[in-house]
Amino acid sequence: MDSIKKHVPNSLTVIRIGLAVTFIYFHVTHAPKLAFLCILVGCLTDAFDGYLARLWDATSDIGKTLDAYADKFICWAMTVILIVLYDYYPVLIAIVVIQAIYDGGLTYLRYVRRRVNIPVNNHAKRKTIFLMAGFIILYGGWILGSPPLIT
Repeated sequence: MDSIKKHVPNSLTVIRIGLAVTFIYFHVTHAPKLAFLCILVGCLTDAFDGYLARLWDATSDIGKTLDAYADKFICWAMTVILIVLYDYYPVLIAIVVIQAIYDGGLTYLRYVRRRVNIPVNNHAKRKTIFLMAGFIILYGGWILGSPPLIT
């Protein structure tokens, strides 16, 4: 059982990447409620993979890297869909630019310039939670037919 526990956190992370792809698929094929369910489950599992990895002493460098890329992938998937839904609203474009600079800069420093050690911290996790919550609210509002929160 312990050997299985070591794989659960990374499995959740990989599933999250799959859910982001499935979100895009369901949105494009006009099944927004299924798309919303995929993205909601994907965002919720983000909280559990790291928690379980620490709880079961299953942390690894590959897990940390996968988690960071899964977060980026799910946020970028939601960003692209929301930009199209909200007719290229300038605030969303600004969020994309800021997110691209932030993610690109950190990725460059962490993985290209390996001499720079930038540990993952709670600030980065809060940023991801804030982005995911905002995207879920915007997409959920669109599904429910409520007027856009931004116009």
